[in-house]
Amino acid sequence: MNNWNENLDLLIRARTPLIWIRSNEEERVQELLEQSTKRMHPKTLAIWDYINGIQGVVNSQGVGVRQPMAALQWLQKLEPNNSTILLLKDFHRFSDDPGIARMLKNLATELRTKPHNIVLISSCWEPSSDLDDSLTILDLPLPNQKELKTLLSNIAKISGSILDIEILEELTRASSGLSEARVRQVAARALAQRGRLGREDLLEV
Repeated sequence: MNNWNENLDLLIRARTPLIWIRSNEEERVQELLEQSTKRMHPKTLAIWDYINGIQGVVNSQGVGVRQPMAALQWLQKLEPNNSTILLLKDFHRFSDDPGIARMLKNLATELRTKPHNIVLISSCWEPSSDLDDSLTILDLPLPNQKELKTLLSNIAKISGSILDIEILEELTRASSGLSEARVRQVAARALAQRGRLGREDLLEV
């Protein structure tokens, strides 16, 4: 993931206006973007979804509730000294709207001279050909062995138990090819049933 993170940081620093992270792991993408903003402090991460509007920015909480255009206008008006990444969740559902499509094209030009970026997350989207020259696609790979081991170890610690090294290694290998969200689901089920992770979970994994 180090190379992926470096590529993401490079795109953000290069003022890439529209970045499409191709994934359905919203929680993981949000965490990776939070880490990126920390590396590029004082850059800010703002998160928008249709129900909650913009979150994570003081004095802008709730902006754009049920109004996708308002979220884009908010970023458009944002001062350059408030360098911001705007993560848009489910935004591909609104991209066919003529007004939204036009605004995305406008921002694709305007943001090249401003320290702001738009990140869209979706595993399936057929963007308009009008955005071909403006949209940069970044595929999020599945977690590697090191990330899976850390994830499983952290889940075990949070549950108040320590995984035996051998069992941790076996669970990590068994989880290869799963998304982080899927691993969390399996772990949550195990914790609900037995209150801990263990070798019993290998079959389900």
